[in-house]
Amino acid sequence: MHHQILKHKPMETNCLNKLFDANGVEIKHLAHVLVPDPNETDIHSFEFIGVAVDFLDNGNVIVEDYDGDFFEIEASRLEIQ
Repeated sequence: MHHQILKHKPMETNCLNKLFDANGVEIKHLAHVLVPDPNETDIHSFEFIGVAVDFLDNGNVIVEDYDGDFFEIEASRLEIQ
């Protein structure tokens, strides 16, 4: 799966499943999360802290960085800050 910057701001989630970070903590809407260094499927260049703005049924979280860009990242790779 290739992660990409989203072009529009997502709306609050309708995801029915709770999503959990790398430490087993539930990720809540608007939580500050640490996005780790990129792997081979990521498009970000370095780790950063962002805000969880949407949740997808595939287990991924949409994270907004402080520049206003959006990234789709697996919930299990994030850490609540």
